[in-house]
Amino acid sequence: MYRSASSSAFVVVLTIFLLGCGGSAEREYALPENFCDVDLPQEDYEALFPPGSELIVQPSYDDFSAGAASRYCRVSVDGEEVIRVDADGVDSFENAIVHSGLSVEMDDAEPVDGEFDAVVWPHVAMATAPCVVPNVEGNNYIETLTLVLSADSPGDDDESVRLLSSLIQPFMAETVEMTPCEENEGNS
Repeated sequence: MYRSASSSAFVVVLTIFLLGCGGSAEREYALPENFCDVDLPQEDYEALFPPGSELIVQPSYDDFSAGAASRYCRVSVDGEEVIRVDADGVDSFENAIVHSGLSVEMDDAEPVDGEFDAVVWPHVAMATAPCVVPNVEGNNYIETLTLVLSADSPGDDDESVRLLSSLIQPFMAETVEMTPCEENEGNS
């Protein structure tokens, strides 16, 4: 079959374009040594990190805001946010849904057994605990600490629920330990 130089060039350009748009089917970046400054075994959180080439983790999780006793972590792969972690003084799961702009319903939540009150949906898990953090005027910055963990991966809903269910309790335990809750003072 005869092809002109311009049609051959078009095929090459189209092939490169399609390969570039498809993204990498493998993870080309190294997993972080910890998950948003929380020490958990890599095998526990590895499936949250999708294929791609460039990883950016923007945590202030270990350096919380004293004014609100809040923490956050954002994980992006190839310029797209794929994991979001927020720990704030939000007093209920319902308010955390609104505060985080999530499209989940409490009626669809599955409870997660463990030390903390926790629930999970595909791609979202939450936990809450009493945590009084007083300010200098004698008021409280927060009285309840609520953790919201959302992740796009794994894509399978059942696998996402299984993975987030296994992560939310230990992640919350580390979060509470990092937070200057009055409840922690006797445990130090």
